[in-house]
Amino acid sequence: MANHSACLRRYAGVVALTLVLGFPHPLPGQRVRPSDPRLLYDVLTYRLHFTVRPDSQRLNGTNEICVRWLSDKADSLVLDAGERLRILSAEMDGSPAIPLQFRKWGQRLSIALPGEVGAGARLKVRIHFSYSPGQGFEEPVQFDKTDDGKPWINTSCQLVGAHQWWPCKASFFHPEDKPDSVWISLTFPDTLYGIANGRFLGADSLGGWKTTHWLVVHPRLTYLIALYIGPYSLLTQRYESAFAGKTVLNYYVLSKDTARARAEFFPRIPELVKCYERWFGPFAFWDEKFALVQSSIPGMEHSTAVAVGPIFPHTLRPGEPNPLSWYEEYFNYMAIHETAHEWWGNAVSARDWGEFWLHEAFATYAEALWVEHIFGPEVMHQYMAKLSFRIDSLETVYRPRHADAREAYHLNIYYKGAWILHMLRYVMGDSGFFAALREYNCSSRLRYANASTSDFQSICERLYGGDLSWFFLEWVYRPGWPRIDVQCIPAGRKLKVVIRDTCFVPNAFRMPVDLRVETDGGNLHRRVWAEPGRQQMELDFPYPVRRAEPTGLRWILDGPKAGELWYFTDLDFIKGEFLHQLEFTEDRQIRAGSDSACWVSPVRSLFPGAKWLRIRIDRSIDPRHAAIRVQVREPSLLRREEKPWLPVPEDGSLPLELRGASRLRYRLEFGALRGQKLPLPKVVLEYSR
Repeated sequence: MANHSACLRRYAGVVALTLVLGFPHPLPGQRVRPSDPRLLYDVLTYRLHFTVRPDSQRLNGTNEICVRWLSDKADSLVLDAGERLRILSAEMDGSPAIPLQFRKWGQRLSIALPGEVGAGARLKVRIHFSYSPGQGFEEPVQFDKTDDGKPWINTSCQLVGAHQWWPCKASFFHPEDKPDSVWISLTFPDTLYGIANGRFLGADSLGGWKTTHWLVVHPRLTYLIALYIGPYSLLTQRYESAFAGKTVLNYYVLSKDTARARAEFFPRIPELVKCYERWFGPFAFWDEKFALVQSSIPGMEHSTAVAVGPIFPHTLRPGEPNPLSWYEEYFNYMAIHETAHEWWGNAVSARDWGEFWLHEAFATYAEALWVEHIFGPEVMHQYMAKLSFRIDSLETVYRPRHADAREAYHLNIYYKGAWILHMLRYVMGDSGFFAALREYNCSSRLRYANASTSDFQSICERLYGGDLSWFFLEWVYRPGWPRIDVQCIPAGRKLKVVIRDTCFVPNAFRMPVDLRVETDGGNLHRRVWAEPGRQQMELDFPYPVRRAEPTGLRWILDGPKAGELWYFTDLDFIKGEFLHQLEFTEDRQIRAGSDSACWVSPVRSLFPGAKWLRIRIDRSIDPRHAAIRVQVREPSLLRREEKPWLPVPEDGSLPLELRGASRLRYRLEFGALRGQKLPLPKVVLEYSR
């Protein structure tokens, strides 16, 4: 989910339990569950029919649930049902249907069965219900309007639960019980169009209403079930999968935005899917559909109907509002992150919410892999460095076992989790790491099912050829990080290496550290191991050693990463101010129309404890960018107190009075390039702790 499932950053204040050092929770394999009547049965199918009335903001529905009983002598079926759900009636399937008594209290629904049922018995219960939303962004059904006033209805419920808008055994509490299939029918005014998960089965119309029918044929978590209703059009794009052959990519977008959607998706999404299939394995749902859906909500990984937010960042022009601007610096975040969830969270799901990181960390690291693919490894490391500032060193990635989704949520499942994968890649090497990702995602035992960290660890260990329990224990189940200092002292054909780990956490951290050693015979590479405390070692080389540096430290989370570069792309550039006849052209380039043409950046703010050091233009984009002049100043809240712009010298170092600033604005002057059309420049800022 976007942080992430886009809107999840807004949920960052959810309940988090204070953790202590060491093992704060049961280890894998320990299963402690209280008595729960929802454990007495297994859900086989849901058959959902929703009638959505935009004018009254009401949803009426039926849910026919088929379950298989796991216990003897059960006399009631207990489900989850939110407080805003009104249960109208319940009946057992039959000819005729058998009315059933029910009782709803809090967020539980208990349906009395006509007699006791035993293990192995199957039964179908049909529930009629209605739902009307309250106020607030956490409501699972959002009744919005498009810019031109047409109804636009979306759902999103991961951190509140699907049971808030339809009765079910909610994955919010029980992610391990995924229905084998879900049938969905949507009825809505025929001036609109309705989209849901799964395979499209057809549509019919009657008396001003239209109904679309959909079938989910693989097991899914209930929060992934979604509906979208609005003035939608469908764009399709041919795509050839290395695994599925010729198929199509579907994009459901507002009719007024089809041109923008085509410009956004067609050049990028096929390459994205190709990369994900190469890195992670085949897309799991080709027999249903691949679809991205423009949504009023920021973003959500609704399987085969992935919500990607209301805007198309690569088509935005200067001054256009972008409600998701904090995400869209490197790429279309919603498309990249949410699509990755089709592999991580949708195809393979966490066994319980203690393992939430198996969803969000993997989707977050997919962002870094995409940055590496588009911009190269240097920018990928910069991207990971930015994530390091958002990690809470006192919290673990593994969350309280058997908590619900909201209790288990924490930003560490994104950022520290992504760093865990980054470090695991470093330990295993690319070949073993990506093979482990593919096997974990495509295993016949895990795909369409549930997994735990121990499942992933076992696969990694087999492909690594050794024990990795030390890695998972120190990074997944424990808080903190090491503080590694490496000194390399050449002495003839020997290299003295001193490694200190000054970590305050008593649990041991050990990690490999790669060294690049410059000798008279050329550059060599060695891997040494950082252990707790202090180590000293001597390495022998066939040639005299000139110097050495620990290149591996950039792969290790040893606190917020410093001394990296912050790389601003064209998506970031359009957020600034285009001044004095600096034109933004239709083909998304710039032209200076006057000698004073310039561009002013948004305010650049670093995380606490970090300071800006240098600024430069990436001249590899276009050699003419060398003629751009850069000026900087520290921003002020009051315009009348603004300080003058200061020139930046050729070496990019900040003026003396700005060294150590944590907030900056910069101005790019294009006067020397008057009349020329140029690609958007990319700005690089260097910072440190």
